[in-house]
Amino acid sequence: MEIDMSINDALKILKVGLKGHGLDIKDVSVANGTTLKISFVAKSDKSVDVKAEVVSAMSFAHGFLKDEETGEVQYGLEFMACEVDKAAGGKLMHVISPMVAVRHISNGEAIEWLQKSIFQDHTQDYVLSVAKKRVSELENGMRGAIREVLEKKHGAGWWNAAVSNKVRQSTEGMYLAKEGVSSTDGNKLIYFTFLLDLRKIVVSNWRDFDRIFKNQARFTTLLDDLNKIRRAEAHNREISDQEMKDLEAIHGELMNQVAVEVPNVVPQYLVDNWRLQLSKVFESNIKRHQFVQPKPGDLESAKSSVKGQIGRYADLETQVKSILVPAGKADLHNELVGKIGGVKDSLIAILDAAENDRVGELEQLKKSSDKANAELQKFRETYLMSEL
Repeated sequence: MEIDMSINDALKILKVGLKGHGLDIKDVSVANGTTLKISFVAKSDKSVDVKAEVVSAMSFAHGFLKDEETGEVQYGLEFMACEVDKAAGGKLMHVISPMVAVRHISNGEAIEWLQKSIFQDHTQDYVLSVAKKRVSELENGMRGAIREVLEKKHGAGWWNAAVSNKVRQSTEGMYLAKEGVSSTDGNKLIYFTFLLDLRKIVVSNWRDFDRIFKNQARFTTLLDDLNKIRRAEAHNREISDQEMKDLEAIHGELMNQVAVEVPNVVPQYLVDNWRLQLSKVFESNIKRHQFVQPKPGDLESAKSSVKGQIGRYADLETQVKSILVPAGKADLHNELVGKIGGVKDSLIAILDAAENDRVGELEQLKKSSDKANAELQKFRETYLMSEL
């Protein structure tokens, strides 16, 4: 049945219900006019456990707020977000899901919910797993680049021709200890090198690598900074937020250099990075732009609201265009840019009509804008969000 109460009263009751459901609720509110925001303290700091609590919160809230006859969530709510804190203080996770994704939870379709939701996971087990993945990608990307560049110049004997005695001896000794046989095959031995070995190989052959890494001093600094984080990751020590930000910056800079110059080494990285950057852009855009509901019958208020929306979509269009796109995703990316631009242009047309007293055109222009926005949302929900 339809809920016959104000949204403020509904939120108060929902807060009590969520507490009764076993969640340590801090607040339940509406953000940006269309997003139900649930803030709570997690019982565990493990990523999978926190996600389970998020599922519980969203499922309960969806069941409470939906119209039993239509199945639609009321009060014009289009998204649901959970902000999860640690018991000791600090953020653990932030999740935002379109309502179509939340409906998947009620149907037991967890994978579909995960695919269509945007996560910022700060749990230490997740952060450590990401750090390990990023370091491994960097090491293997650089190993592949080194092998390809030096083999192209020196042939099959590149290991003996281009690698210093000290690095060769330590690496060959490690290979012998682990594999039980000796080898001078650089294509095998390169995967037994350490991060600082890779730095030494590149720097000692800088003329062959300057077109990839551009600046030797910068490259050396990045590898030194990366090695400090590598030591913490290798010993499973806690990775701080700042270390993770530094790692992401180093990872992005070096891997983009490797990927552009030696594209066959890291094709999957570009796809993963593209997905990650799109997620961040959409989430950041939602957070930065507050939707202001115009006052009924107030034309100036309506104009101001439309201007704000134009700014939002203009920012989104600029940010999405700035992302490095892997070749296989170019068509999909361009379609997304086009749909964002379509929404922006439809809003500009509305504002132009309002400012030039073409009131008779407004209703049709509003329909066109709603259609453009619906097409963008459908594109994200049915295809793009599944990519993310």
